[in-house]
Amino acid sequence: MTTVEPPDVVTENAVLQFLHLAFLEIRFHTAPVDDEPLETLLKRREQINELADLCHGLPGCVAPERRHLLGDNLRYLWRTSAARKQRWMRSRWDHLGYDHRWLTDSDAPRRADAAVEDAGPGAVQSTCNDLDSSGR
Repeated sequence: MTTVEPPDVVTENAVLQFLHLAFLEIRFHTAPVDDEPLETLLKRREQINELADLCHGLPGCVAPERRHLLGDNLRYLWRTSAARKQRWMRSRWDHLGYDHRWLTDSDAPRRADAAVEDAGPGAVQSTCNDLDSSGR
């Protein structure tokens, strides 16, 4: 049995909660700890960078004028993420109770996926990141 993509509003809410969890984890990793070895500090920094890399474009993806592309942008994010990032995403969506099988199952149906692939990866990143004409 294949899972279909949930309604857009469900995915939007899941992404917002997902971002909330990521920000909490970044805060956790930046909290000072006395006498932490350099190796541990570097590992924390790596985890922060991974979370930031994973989530930096998502706020733009839920902007009102771009929400209709959210599913396509999540597909692109999933396909281009390393296994470690995919595990993190899957675990957070599980924690939130979000049914991500439409995205994470290899045989999940794809809605408007061809348009994203035709536009290329830069188009997806641009869609999510260009919040205004000044590039902010």
